[in-house]
Amino acid sequence: MSEGNTLQAMLDNMNSAMSQLEGGECATKHFCGLDEFWRTLNIAASSLSTEVTKVCILFSEPPAPSLQQVNDLLRKIETLYINMLKNFYNLPKEQGQVMRKKTQIALLKIVELLKAVFSSLKTKGAKGQKERMKLAGCVWESCEAIEHLPHDNLAATCAELDKELMLVEDALQEIEEEIKNQEDGMEGNAGDEIDNSERWSNQDCEMLPHCVALVKTARACMRRIKRAVNAQGRCSTEHEIAQLDDLISSVSRLSPSVDDFVSSAYPPMNKDAVKKTAMEVVNSVQAILLVVKQAHYVQDEDQSWVDFLLKAVDHNNNKLQPLLTV
Repeated sequence: MSEGNTLQAMLDNMNSAMSQLEGGECATKHFCGLDEFWRTLNIAASSLSTEVTKVCILFSEPPAPSLQQVNDLLRKIETLYINMLKNFYNLPKEQGQVMRKKTQIALLKIVELLKAVFSSLKTKGAKGQKERMKLAGCVWESCEAIEHLPHDNLAATCAELDKELMLVEDALQEIEEEIKNQEDGMEGNAGDEIDNSERWSNQDCEMLPHCVALVKTARACMRRIKRAVNAQGRCSTEHEIAQLDDLISSVSRLSPSVDDFVSSAYPPMNKDAVKKTAMEVVNSVQAILLVVKQAHYVQDEDQSWVDFLLKAVDHNNNKLQPLLTV
């Protein structure tokens, strides 16, 4: 088989591997525990990055490698990434969907980069060497990132909570900055003609404190849950792991609903959109709090803040909704 045919066959196999990986296949016949899973994955990732660099160096200058050299290296790389994927498929879903998803995304990135490297080899040959060395560096970074992935579902859940909290805080900061900018602009343009299409009306301004209060309630919800999971979260049993998965399933809907709500509140304010998206934020916060209310990481003494936040989200929404119907 020629070098071009060999590379094309490898690219075809990678496309098939990516399709299979995107489906998240799971077969748990040979799972030997998380410690062994991560040890095997880290070794394979480290070896893979080394072999990809060897290929890139081999094509960097004359003489061109022999067909046998190319085939041997490609087979070695193919074996390594396939073994990584097989190892992933042996990770049971019962170990945690949050951790599994993060691992899946990291592996997809590695295979995508491998495709880019070998596509460059096939189409550009020696002319693509500069591009391939950059890609090889990206492969190294992605393979090293495997070592820093969360090694259990609790760690993965905490990482997701950090991310979601940051997104909600960003949305809150945006709306608060926009309010401050309008206030500063009004002071700086006293007596000047102002483009009202880019500013809130007086009626809109009456609603803004309640809009901000609703987003702050969402942020308080995330902060409290993050603190509870960090302090009291466990992943020793399938039940505890499943509760963490349920939490992230609910939490993942919060930041998009907050983003939509904040976007709809920007001038010129669309009251129908604000009304709809406010309810989406309320429903998201309530759904999260109902999930955590029965979870292992919320103790009896925590029930007071759960109940307080449930009342707070209702209170802020009840203040806002009547103003949207005027």
